[in-house]
Order: sequence, then structure tokens, then C-alpha cells
Amino acid sequence: MHRCGMYNYSDGFAFRVGLPGKAGISGVILLVIPNVMGLCLWSPAIDAMGISVRGLQFSEQLVQRDLTSIVTRVADT
Repeated sequence: MHRCGMYNYSDGFAFRVGLPGKAGISGVILLVIPNVMGLCLWSPAIDAMGISVRGLQFSEQLVQRDLTSIVTRVADT
């Protein structure tokens, strides 16, 4: 899933986001934070590679902002 779940953008997604994910042409992205949780993102606008535009933006912002604090809070519960 980490190396081939985002069609032709799998390498770019692995480099920019660093989390396993699977995209669907319906605009869905399944994002996995290993041993913590899974997220399902849906926005129907897709780019030329068939990946949700807003889902990709959210994934990048999630990792850039505070993924560590989210994982810590979820793991503590």
C-alpha cells in the first residue's frame, strides 16, 4: 500500500506524506497511521493522476502540522 496505492503518484506521496495510502478514482483516499488509526478522506475533485485534490492537500497538511500530537493523543486513550 505504501509503494503502489496511489497509482503513478505513489513515489511522490511516499516522499511528501510518508504514510501508507490508497486512492480511488471516486475521490477517496484511505490513509493509514500504522498501529494508531486509519482515515478515510473523500472529495470528488480529482487530478490528472486520479487522486483527490483536497484529500492530498489534507494529507500533506496533517503530516506538516501536528501528526505527532494527534498520534500521541490517540495512543494515550
